[in-house]
Amino acid sequence: MRPWILLLCACVLVILAGCATPYGPRGWIGGYTEERIAANLYCVRFFGNGFTSPQRVGDFALLRATELCTEAGYPYFIIEDRRADVDVQAITTPGYAETTGSGTVSGRHFSYSSHTTYTPPATQYVYRHIGTLMIRRTSRNAEEEYPVDAKRLAESLRAKYGLKPPTSGRRYE
Repeated sequence: MRPWILLLCACVLVILAGCATPYGPRGWIGGYTEERIAANLYCVRFFGNGFTSPQRVGDFALLRATELCTEAGYPYFIIEDRRADVDVQAITTPGYAETTGSGTVSGRHFSYSSHTTYTPPATQYVYRHIGTLMIRRTSRNAEEEYPVDAKRLAESLRAKYGLKPPTSGRRYE
């Protein structure tokens, strides 16, 4: 395979996935999911791509948790459990050799010279962060359980990342 083809493939890959995961439902480049465990108990996950920091992943999981509360009229939630995971994927490009040569004819004599360039296989590691929260929605401010004010936290996170509340659906811009 020619070096320019590898370079072209690498450029296309960077263009397609060259930015951090946007906030929104899970798609092919990441996003959030939620699972209802009990009446007011939810498991919220945010999946980042290889360009999304662990901080952003955790913040977006919290933002989704705030939405689950405010959409249902609960002003607070309690974080029952919190976990940060990393999914590591190794991507290896194959090695290749390229030989160029030239020949010269002078009378009855022929000479040939060549040069071979070898490029070994290369492995790149992609680290995709996953933030997981187990939250319990609550309508009361129970001091002993460290409740989180959903509305205030949502406003703070939206301001931090420059997100506007969705006008239709759940996707943020």
